[in-house]
Amino acid sequence: MNEKIALIKNKIKEYNPDLYKKFISFSVSDEEILDKENIIFNYLTQDKNTYFKYIIDVNRNGKILEYSTINSKNTNLKYKINKIKENYLSSFENDELYQIDLFNDIYKKKDREILFKKIENIIKGRVDNIFTKGYWLKGNFGVGKTYISIAFLNKLAEKNNKVAYLFLPEFSSSFNSNIQENITFLNKIEFYKNSNILLIDDIGSEKTSEWFRNNILFTILNYREQNKKLTLFTSNISINNYQKKLILKSDEQDKLSSLRIIERIKALADEIDLKGQNYRN
Repeated sequence: MNEKIALIKNKIKEYNPDLYKKFISFSVSDEEILDKENIIFNYLTQDKNTYFKYIIDVNRNGKILEYSTINSKNTNLKYKINKIKENYLSSFENDELYQIDLFNDIYKKKDREILFKKIENIIKGRVDNIFTKGYWLKGNFGVGKTYISIAFLNKLAEKNNKVAYLFLPEFSSSFNSNIQENITFLNKIEFYKNSNILLIDDIGSEKTSEWFRNNILFTILNYREQNKKLTLFTSNISINNYQKKLILKSDEQDKLSSLRIIERIKALADEIDLKGQNYRN
């Protein structure tokens, strides 16, 4: 058998054993395979997430037929993503983030058992209409804190929950101390206060000022705590270390201001230490 023909048949056998059986049963000739080589190649290398699904078949005369159909899997994926996007009150610039699936794209390793147990409890609490505290997900760079949390947001959005994502370092750096004249920023504060579910990403890496701490961050967290709104945090540091970061002066009033924020965080979230390798490397 021609080496090239054998290679093509082996690839068909690996990709679609049932199709391979037809090639054998209906005695597809080497000449037919070579003549339809490009069609076979396109079939074997197609992107499974494309809108159209390419199909090849074999008739009883040993002729290779090609046709295409709408990829139902892809159509369902598009519907799912659109539904998720509709329930995000804030948006990602990268649409691929909406595709991260909590149960299909996240490795459920032993060092993540506590986190996934917490996620299950949160989901159950929402089903039973019982407030369940969120999490403060602490971990080193690259262990998957943000990736897993966005996947969780996507799952909640898929279940028709309104969710919002807040990257705190960017938010704090865009802050203007003359806030009364900044209508856009004021609207954002109300937006993050009232969002049913909020993920505050990379807290602890933001540029902190006394005004931002006392009038922006506290306002958001205090409202959310009082109204029992699900809040998730990701951070490279523990809650206790974040409290130290929030202390900007040595006087007691400043320490009290820091403590007030920490008390709200602890009322909103349980701290979970996420171990693991750096998946960015």
